[in-house]
Amino acid sequence: MPVMDAVLPMVSIGLGIGLFGEHVRTTPFGLAGAAAGIVLLVIGIVMLDTSPVIRRHQREERKQRGDAAPSSARATALATGAS
Repeated sequence: MPVMDAVLPMVSIGLGIGLFGEHVRTTPFGLAGAAAGIVLLVIGIVMLDTSPVIRRHQREERKQRGDAAPSSARATALATGAS
């Protein structure tokens, strides 16, 4: 999901330029603003992905659903044939 969160705004910008004829400001101020926005987007995604609060919330949800193993461990077990 973090990759999708980072890629979707770029795809939206590309569609706006390609399909709707939008223009991107290429002035130094416009490019600096765009670069700052991209940096903030990536920082926000990384912070959410590594947040201990979010991880704790996800563990609690798995416990409520009855899932003992995290999805990555479950996928590894399935790939190796373990049950």
